[in-house]
Amino acid sequence: MVLYVLGGFGLFFWSAYNVSKEVQSNMKFEVFIDDNASDEKIKNLQNDLRNNTNLVREVHFISKDEAAQSFILEFGEDFTEVLQYNPLKASLEVFVNNEYTNDEEMQALILKTEQSEGVYEVKYAKPVLQNMGSLLRNLSIVFLILILLLLIISLGLIDNSIRLSFYSQRFLMKSMQLVGATKWFILRPYLSKAFTQGLLGALIAITLITSSVFLVTKVFPVTREVFNPIHLAVIYVGIILTGIMITLSSSLIVMRKYLGKSAYKLY
Repeated sequence: MVLYVLGGFGLFFWSAYNVSKEVQSNMKFEVFIDDNASDEKIKNLQNDLRNNTNLVREVHFISKDEAAQSFILEFGEDFTEVLQYNPLKASLEVFVNNEYTNDEEMQALILKTEQSEGVYEVKYAKPVLQNMGSLLRNLSIVFLILILLLLIISLGLIDNSIRLSFYSQRFLMKSMQLVGATKWFILRPYLSKAFTQGLLGALIAITLITSSVFLVTKVFPVTREVFNPIHLAVIYVGIILTGIMITLSSSLIVMRKYLGKSAYKLY
């Protein structure tokens, strides 16, 4: 159950982070061009925006005809036949590089763009554009801290369970040592059992996580794109390694502790 919770949280946080990154990669503001702007002015504006490599990731030009075609495809109606002209304006889609952006720099860039010659209007979602980068960084830190805390708690719970199970067998291990058995001879069956328990616990946790993911995607089909098979495979491998390493290391530490003590101290 501990491995299930640990793997489930890891998968949830990783999926949430990837969704946030996907949203971030599509953050943009639109620069609408005046109908009277020349091709040279549009090209200069496009180059000026691209030169801001710390703030701007990509710049795409959308002509009036392309804007009209997109509108027709989206709404299914050809408004140009009714109006006998195309009222839409050419525009520049400016995708923001949120990872290296701060609010002041972004506001300065947008203000400068609005005042540029040939620009009709600049549209953007101000709260989202300003806060997305810092919000993603804060969420990443919070998720990392929670996963580390959960990992520490998980290690403590499993380690204590193993210590309790070996505490009742401390006299048996000591008796084997007193009659001449080597440490490896004593350790081997216990480590083999610990390996089996760790692997079995990991497989049960993987089965539960797979069932949970199947249930979530069945109830909420939109989440199918969130759970990447590669991410699931990485989480599963991590669960298996974690389960085996915890049981083996805890068992080895506890047994070496009891084998190193005198029979009198075991009481």
